[in-house]
Amino acid sequence: MTKNRNLSSHRLGQDHTHGAGSLFYRPGSTRSTRFAGKTALELYRPGSTRSTSIELERALRVLDGAILVLCSVGGVQSQSITVDRQMRRYVVPRLALINKLDRMGADPWKVLNQARSKLRHHAAAVQVPIGLEENFMGLVDLVHQKTYYFHGSSGENVVTEEISADMEAIVAEKRREPIEMFSEVDDKLAEAFLNDEPISPADLEEPVRRATIARNNYALNQTKNEEKVMLPGTPDGPLVALAFKLEEGRVYEGVVQKGDFIVNVNTGKKIKVDATIGKPHVNFRDTITQRAEFDYLHKKQSGGQGQYGRVCGCVEPLTPGPLVKFEFENMIVGQAIPSNFIPAIDKCFIEAANSGSLIGHPVENIRIVTTDGASHAVDSSELAFKLAAIYAFRKCYTAARPVILEPIMLIELKVPTEFQGTVADDINKRKGVIVGNDQDGDDSIITANASTIEQYVRLLNSTSIDDKVKANSQWNTRSIYQFLRTCKYS
Repeated sequence: MTKNRNLSSHRLGQDHTHGAGSLFYRPGSTRSTRFAGKTALELYRPGSTRSTSIELERALRVLDGAILVLCSVGGVQSQSITVDRQMRRYVVPRLALINKLDRMGADPWKVLNQARSKLRHHAAAVQVPIGLEENFMGLVDLVHQKTYYFHGSSGENVVTEEISADMEAIVAEKRREPIEMFSEVDDKLAEAFLNDEPISPADLEEPVRRATIARNNYALNQTKNEEKVMLPGTPDGPLVALAFKLEEGRVYEGVVQKGDFIVNVNTGKKIKVDATIGKPHVNFRDTITQRAEFDYLHKKQSGGQGQYGRVCGCVEPLTPGPLVKFEFENMIVGQAIPSNFIPAIDKCFIEAANSGSLIGHPVENIRIVTTDGASHAVDSSELAFKLAAIYAFRKCYTAARPVILEPIMLIELKVPTEFQGTVADDINKRKGVIVGNDQDGDDSIITANASTIEQYVRLLNSTSIDDKVKANSQWNTRSIYQFLRTCKYS
């Protein structure tokens, strides 16, 4: 019912650039749907409450648009706020759909005001309901100024009619709101509005579409100090894609087919496009806990030109932060190692940190410093220093006392107060740590930190913490999962 000012007013799945399909998020498994001759890829899991997990964070990076569904009775709830915050973080154009207008206590105008106050949406209704609760009969489209009545036992027969005389006043009043709000982001509509010119449906649709596609799509060129490269979104350009959800991906530019070889920009490795489906894995990480020095000489003579490269320095823990997980610094004075070999050493340290020796997972929060080295006028090469860097890292890694990090989730559960004790006990049994307990009317909001190990084990066994907690509260629980941080695995 409400529409965010950044949304396209075009039909769901309609293409915005060069015939590419659109992508919309519905948590869980995937499916493709055809809209107006275009393909929309949906990620879908009906009835799930884990839509705020890391899975959603990954999917949000590639969405063309999203629909935020709000209950006309319950309004903007804690999960709504979390999902909207995530969409805002990834600048996802979205519209809000207020449903269940036929339920007792339905109040779409209350929900619209909550979207403005709680979600800070610059929102306006583009439809007006005809009746509410048991008297709900249909909707008035404020954009095209048409009335849609729902006939049949389930409202499956939609009848289009002109606006009745008794609805004209409220329609004129409510139509002015989206016109005013859209005018704030579009000069062309603002000029027509200020001059009291008639506003056609196209005059309302086009500003929303212009605001939506005005967002710039760009990639970062990692070979040129992450210089921004604009992506027009044509299939004729070089391939730029992002793999997510294991079995899905988003192609921003170019074309990719099964069997093709693509380059992973993070590792430089060539990867064959294919799919291997298996059980989910926990995203463990390695890190180090103390400083350790390295001094490694790679020397090999095979009759012709040999290999010679020596690197000296140290590895040390890096203060955990949300952005920087790896840092390399060259502190060599003079030309002990020629400067043209330093980028190769940096790159190989990054590659070495992609697989820790404990369990083979990436190493994070690590700083590597080179302080000295040695080279040979004939035998030194990029390959020699690459091998020296890799073996130097492996040699000193154990001395740095590495540990395993596991992801910790922030869980928020909203349960009826009468089940608060039962649910809290269940969280404690699962090694969760309750960090907050607030009241919201007749409900209790329990906030807890929990390791994802427990959740993944239950996922592998086709059960989940969601189902158990819901069973303890007679399925009246609403839950939110968010990645919080990593901590030492014990």
